[in-house]
Amino acid sequence: MTTISIVPQQLEVLKYGSLDSPQALQSIEDTLLALYKAMTTIDPKMARNAPESPVESGRRGSWGDGGIGSMRALQERKEGYQKDTYSFLARMKQFMTIKFGAEVVELAKNSKNGPISPEQPKLLGHDSAYVALYKFSALIVFTKDVDLEDYYALQKLYEKPVSGLFQDEFREHVLAWKKITKKSDEIDLRKLPAYIIKGKFLDANTITVFTAQEKENDNVAVTAARKLTVKRSQTLAKIRSPTGDHLKNKNQDGMISSHEAFAGALTEMYNIVLKEQNFIVEFFQMSSRLPQDFSEFITNSPAAEHRRIGDLGGLRPVEADKAKVKMVSDFMTELFGFLPQDLQSLVEWAIRADPLQGVGVLYALETKMAALPDTDQEFLLKMLQKLHDRLAGLFSRFLDDQVKAIEETKVKIKKRKGVIPFMKVFPVSDHSWAILKARY
Repeated sequence: MTTISIVPQQLEVLKYGSLDSPQALQSIEDTLLALYKAMTTIDPKMARNAPESPVESGRRGSWGDGGIGSMRALQERKEGYQKDTYSFLARMKQFMTIKFGAEVVELAKNSKNGPISPEQPKLLGHDSAYVALYKFSALIVFTKDVDLEDYYALQKLYEKPVSGLFQDEFREHVLAWKKITKKSDEIDLRKLPAYIIKGKFLDANTITVFTAQEKENDNVAVTAARKLTVKRSQTLAKIRSPTGDHLKNKNQDGMISSHEAFAGALTEMYNIVLKEQNFIVEFFQMSSRLPQDFSEFITNSPAAEHRRIGDLGGLRPVEADKAKVKMVSDFMTELFGFLPQDLQSLVEWAIRADPLQGVGVLYALETKMAALPDTDQEFLLKMLQKLHDRLAGLFSRFLDDQVKAIEETKVKIKKRKGVIPFMKVFPVSDHSWAILKARY
C-alpha cells in the first residue's frame, strides 16, 4: 500500500511548481515517478515492460479481474491520480508550447546576427535549443507512457515552429551560396541548352554541346570556341579536385562554380538534418536503445539540472524496431517536408547553364550517401538517393546524346579544312571521358 499512497501535499508541486526552476523541476519529476509507480501498481497494463498481472504476494488477478484491482478504494484512487496526471499534462503542454516558440525565436535571432563568412556560408545549427530543451526529456517520457495522444500533440507543437525555421534558414543559406557562384556565360554561339527544364531535356532539335556548327573563315566563332575549350577544361579540373579543396579552386574573380556551391550547401544542410534526427530520437524517446519507460529513464539519468544530451553529430546503427523506424521517418518527413523539392530545385539551378556541372553534383550526392547505409538515417538516404537516381538518368541520357551527335558528324574532305569543329570545344580529355562512360 505504500507504493500506491501519495499524500495530497506531494501532488501540489504538479499544479504550482515552476517548470523553469531546476529545483522545482526535480521535485516535479520525483512526484511524477511516485505517481507513475502508483498507477502502474494499480493498473500494470500502463507499464510498457510490466507483467500482465501484479507480482506482489497477496495480489490476485489484474485490474478489472477482481482482487486488488476491483477494490472501490483503489478505483477511486486511480481516478484521482488520472485527474492529477491529465491536469499536469495540460499545464505542461502550455509550457512547452511557449518554450518551443521561445527557442525558435532565439535561434532565428542568432541566425540573423551570427557571423557571416563571404567565402563559405555556414548554418549555425540548433545546438543551444537542444541543450535548453533536453532537461525536459523526462517529462516527454512520462507523457509517452501515460497518454499517447498528448505525446503526439507535443511532437506537433515542436514540429510546426521548428520546421518553419529550418525552411527559412535553409533557403537563406542556399541564396548565400548562389551569391558567390560564378555567373554563367551567356554567349549563344553554341546554343548551349539548359540541361533540365521541368525535368526534361530541351527539344531534340536544340544544338548539343559537341555539335556546334562552324562557318569557314568565321574567326569570331573560332575564337569563342577556343574560349569555351578553356572554360570547360577549368570546369573539369575543379570537378576532379577533392571536395575539401572546392573552395580553394575559385576563379580570379573570387567566385565558385555551381557544383561547388551545391556541394557546400548540401554539406551544411546534411549535417543539420542528421543532428536534428538524432535529437528528436533522444528527446522524444524513439529508439529501442533508450530506456523503455519513465521509471527506467529516471533511474538511469542524473538529476534534471545536470542532465546533458550526448554528441548528436555521429551516425547511429539501424533501428531494430520497425514501428520506431516508421515513427522517426514520419516525423522527419513532416519536419523537412520542404527539403526534397528545395534540393531538387538546387540541382536544376546548378546544371541549368552547364550540364557538365552534373558530374560535380553527382559526386557530392554520392559522397554523402556513401556513409548512410547501415545507419538509422533513412530519411536522408532516401532523399539523396532519389535526387541521385534522377540526375544520373538525365546525365546518362545527356552523354548518349553527345556520343550520338559526334557519331553522326559528317566530315567533308577539304583542303586546309583543319580540325573537326566539335573537337575545338570538346571539354574533357580521353581519360576523363573514359571514366564518365564507365560510371554513367
